[in-house]
Amino acid sequence: MKIENHVYVRFSYTFTDHDGKEVYATEENNPPWYIHGHGLLMPALENALVDHQDGDEFTVELKPADAFGERLEELVHSVEASSLPEGFKPEIGAMLQGEDQAGNTMPIVVVGVEGDKVILDANHPLAGRELTCSMKVLQVREANSREKGEVAKFLGNKDGMATSVDEDGSIIMEFGSDDEEPVSKGNFNVASGGCSGCGGGCSPSNGNKNDGGCSDPGSCCS
Repeated sequence: MKIENHVYVRFSYTFTDHDGKEVYATEENNPPWYIHGHGLLMPALENALVDHQDGDEFTVELKPADAFGERLEELVHSVEASSLPEGFKPEIGAMLQGEDQAGNTMPIVVVGVEGDKVILDANHPLAGRELTCSMKVLQVREANSREKGEVAKFLGNKDGMATSVDEDGSIIMEFGSDDEEPVSKGNFNVASGGCSGCGGGCSPSNGNKNDGGCSDPGSCCS
């Protein structure tokens, strides 16, 4: 089976920088998965995966705009040390957790300490860098109802998707298909607990694992 919209894909990847140094890699015993066609990966990577199948290995060259964005100086701020969380020791390289405007978790790194002032950088650690992504397709198959339900809950209500609660309290998710015919409602019943670790998005930087959820480089679901 080849990768196309709505199929389940499990894969591994490694990011290397301009000098060939590895800067991030998936865990060998816990590779991520996603359902293709719902924007769960960087567009450049999702587009590159189309038509590949089990066992395929390839590389994708990424400019900053296609990866983690350009570095923005306006995301570097000076704050009073007293405004930082109690017990946090401001040292260069120390990391805080913040949220972007969409509510996604993002790392904030201490890049300078000047007396009572602390310089914080909210740029992604890989922002502004040209990267090579080496990818391997591990599995391609039809997605099952549990996996579709987890992806739907991870995404929430968006275009082409609806979430409602049935009389028995279970959450019902529906994807719209390419021909705008709704998929059978029964295929999207999942327990109201749903996916346990999405919470609007999580990332490798906060220690979350991906042992059964939706994932992309930079966010995962446990």
